[in-house]
Amino acid sequence: LETSVLVGDRKRFKGKIAAADADGILIERDKAAYGEEPTVRVPYDAIAEARLVLTDDLIRDALSKDNRARKEARKRRGEAEDAAEENETEQES
Repeated sequence: LETSVLVGDRKRFKGKIAAADADGILIERDKAAYGEEPTVRVPYDAIAEARLVLTDDLIRDALSKDNRARKEARKRRGEAEDAAEENETEQES
């Protein structure tokens, strides 16, 4: 990430985005120099350029969340179908 102004006495940062909010992002630095904070908050309006890299961890987390969401959706659909079948059976009786 490169900033248009100095942030924490630097303009370039390399690391992982630890958090994001309405004001900016918190970066966990890969290699903080001696005496530097391991994390730095960068306001959105200070960002000049950023390159985001998709890591294996991010891919794995996204796939896991997708699989859980699909299972939950199938479970809800199954419960809805079971309830509809029960209603049909009750109406036939």
